[in-house]
Amino acid sequence: MRKVFDRPTRWTLNAFFLRRATKRKPEATVERKDAPRGRHCLEVEERGGTRPKTGIERLIIGNVAYEDHIEAVVPARGARLNAHGNLPAGQIQRALSNIGAQQDRAQNSTDGSRKRSARAARHFVPKPGQLSPGVWKRQGKRLTKFLSFTDRLPRYGARFDMEGHGRIVAAREMPGRMRAAIRKAFSTAR
Repeated sequence: MRKVFDRPTRWTLNAFFLRRATKRKPEATVERKDAPRGRHCLEVEERGGTRPKTGIERLIIGNVAYEDHIEAVVPARGARLNAHGNLPAGQIQRALSNIGAQQDRAQNSTDGSRKRSARAARHFVPKPGQLSPGVWKRQGKRLTKFLSFTDRLPRYGARFDMEGHGRIVAAREMPGRMRAAIRKAFSTAR
């Protein structure tokens, strides 16, 4: 998976589990772990196509008054990414609070909280035509784009054939492992 994906997270690398064979049930299986809320990023990587909307996209589309059409939200060039190339959760939460997109209204920034943290960066969504569509960050006099809005969902090509890769690994590893398992079974037989 490290060869196929660019800087995968631990969650992606640990997406599968092994159900070992036993004497009573001489069958081993490798299965994908259940994903939270029934979605898994590897499904799109396996079959290709468009991905389902992310949580950020649903919050922004549902809670931000924006006149143009938003289909997807992607990191802009000005966004700081973590070691895996993703937006850090703290930055996302701060931006969602600033633009009033949190699901719980009590988590959104208020005038009072903005006054208390006067030096903190402010995020905003400009009206169409002023700046390019997205979430912008103002810190002092500096203005950087944090998220970009697009009118199309990103399309992904199929690039990780889980079953095909599993068959290749099984064909390569099975003979040696089977011999070792049979030797162990005979040596521990009663």
